Amino acid sequence: MPSTIAVLTGLTYKGTDLQDFPRIFLQIVEGGPETSPETRGSNSTTPYRDGQTYGPRRADRLPIMLRGWVSGQGATEALARADTAVARRALFTLFDVTAGVGELAVTTEDGTGWTISAYPEVFLPEMEPTIPGHQGISVRLVAIDPPEWTAVGS
Repeated sequence: MPSTIAVLTGLTYKGTDLQDFPRIFLQIVEGGPETSPETRGSNSTTPYRDGQTYGPRRADRLPIMLRGWVSGQGATEALARADTAVARRALFTLFDVTAGVGELAVTTEDGTGWTISAYPEVFLPEMEPTIPGHQGISVRLVAIDPPEWTAVGS
């Protein structure tokens, strides 16, 4: 479910700016602040009884999808492509799926800062960029402990 917040700015992960326009620009497209986490727990059914019995739920995980692009800078197409590769490699290293948990921080349109601890689950670069020196990037993070955003200062 997409975030209900229209504008998210100041996005960082492990202190790295993810909106370093024009070279790198990522934004949260799912799982932003004020999004409910997925839960675990289930209802139970009893033979010969109508309906189900409600089973308690526990917040379990919050998938967060980042999507955007890297766009290399350079005086020639070759330099722009080389810079794109450098920027892509930097993001790949930052979102290494074996590197563990990091802090994702964002500021919303009303100036509220939000943070959440999450680990990278999947790093997906666009495999066939249509524009030389420009490549789409998607990253799926997962927050698990606790799977909820915290307003800075609260």
